[in-house]
Order: sequence, then C-alpha cells, then structure tokens
Amino acid sequence: MKILEIFFNVIEWKRLLYFSFIIFLVKYCFLYGFGFETTLSFVDITIFTFSCMLFYISIYILKHYYHNKISINSQNLKIISSLCLVLGFLSGVCLSFKIQKPYFSFLFLFCAITAIVFSKYTEKNSFLSHLIKSFLLPFTILCVWAIDTPINLTTNQWNIFFKLQFITMVYLLLSFISTLIEETIKGITTINEDNLNKRKTMSILLGRKRAKSVILSMMFFSAILILFLAFSLKKSKYLFITIVLSNLLPQVYTMYLLTKATTNKSYRSLLKKMKALHAFGIMGVIAIAYYFKYVI
Repeated sequence: MKILEIFFNVIEWKRLLYFSFIIFLVKYCFLYGFGFETTLSFVDITIFTFSCMLFYISIYILKHYYHNKISINSQNLKIISSLCLVLGFLSGVCLSFKIQKPYFSFLFLFCAITAIVFSKYTEKNSFLSHLIKSFLLPFTILCVWAIDTPINLTTNQWNIFFKLQFITMVYLLLSFISTLIEETIKGITTINEDNLNKRKTMSILLGRKRAKSVILSMMFFSAILILFLAFSLKKSKYLFITIVLSNLLPQVYTMYLLTKATTNKSYRSLLKKMKALHAFGIMGVIAIAYYFKYVI
C-alpha cells in the first residue's frame, strides 16, 4: 500500500472534522457574543485547532507505525508523524506568544510528549486506548476554556459564565461516556478479531453479555445526568424542554435500541443511529446557547 493510501486510510478524518467543529462551536456558543472579553480571536482559535489536528494526525500515524514497523512505508510514515508533532508544537508555541501567555507552551509540549507515549505504549483497540480516546475531546475543550477564560467580567456576566461552565462540564462528561460507549459497541462487533489479536477490549475482558450490561449502565447514568441538567435549569421552561427533547429522549431511545440489539448487524445499525442522535443533541446545545445570548 502506498504511503498516501495509508495516510488517508489510517486517519479518522470524519472524527477530526467533528473535533474541529466542536472546538469552534464551544468558542461561538459559550465564549463569543456574550460581551465577554476573551483571549482568543477567531484567528487564534483556528491556530489552536490546527495544532490539535496535527497532534491527532500524529497519534493515528504513530500507532500505525508501532504496529507495522517492518514495512518500509511505515518508516516513512514515522517521519510524517514526527513532522506533524513538531508543527503542532510550534503552532502552539506561536499561539502562546501571540496571546502573550508563553507559559502555555508547556501545555503543547505536554500534548506532544503524551501523543508519543500514548501511541507507543497502548495497545490498538484496547480498553485503555478507548478510555484515552474518549478523554481527548473533553481535554481539548478544557484547554480552550483554560486559555480563553474571559476577563474583567461584571457580576451579571460572571453569573452567566458560571452557568455556561456548568452546562459545558455536563456535556463534556456526556461526551466522554458516549465515546466510550461507541468504542465498546465497536468492540462487541469485532470481538472475534480482537480475540485472535489478543486485544484487551472491554468485550474480551468481561464477555459480550457483561459488556452490553456495562454499556446499558453507562447509558442509564448519562440519562440521569441529562435529567439532572434539565432540572437544574427548570426555572426556564425553554431550557428544560430543549434538554429533554434534544438529549433525554434520544438517550432513552438509544437504550431501547441497545436492549433489542443481538447481532453484529444490529449493533452497527445502532452505531449509525447514535451518530444521527448526537447531531440532534448538538442542535440542542446551539439552542441553549441561543437562549443565553439573546433571551436572558
């Protein structure tokens, strides 16, 4: 296989585009347009996103390299991944100095080192790799909050900002659980292949039935978390109804579909429907941000 073919097949480009979209969504929905004085301009957030994407690309390529060291093409891919790491780090350093916060360069150095360690020492499609993969997006958004925290806020703006932080943290936890659920379901569909390759996925460690029970438990916890968020904002009927319709009902429907899933085909169908329901949930996030921007 040619290097270019490997490059495009190894990297989950749809996931990277989704990550980029979420970063800009957080910036626009929860930091921009509230009258907050923030650190990052849209040019800065573009540089930040570019740096993150290079780190993620490097992780995908490095993991492929460490599992296919014999191939000559893999040796060339190592050079490409190293170049992505360096460019990602330098982009982060340039951003840190551009916003006059050079100490944030250490954050990007940490990300570069972590990318190497994660790629080299975690097994492909293992439970640990699924855990770390689930944490990537929440960690990225937390970095955006850390770098772009508003300054010189009034009392009313602080109240709004704290509410936005609370909502964001709940959605980040939901994102972590949702990604872990998706990876575990994928593990159920590939349990035979993973068993042959001695991969320590949740489905292998617990068995197919127990893994399904764990997934159902995580979905139930997510539903409780969504319900908690809805009731914490119940003073606004708009927010309560929006969260119930865009998040809680899709979550309950997903739980129902999981209980009916028995074959690999039904699990794959569930994954496709989950992606569509996630898009519906994102629309709910936008609707919540609209309320805080233009109604309060």
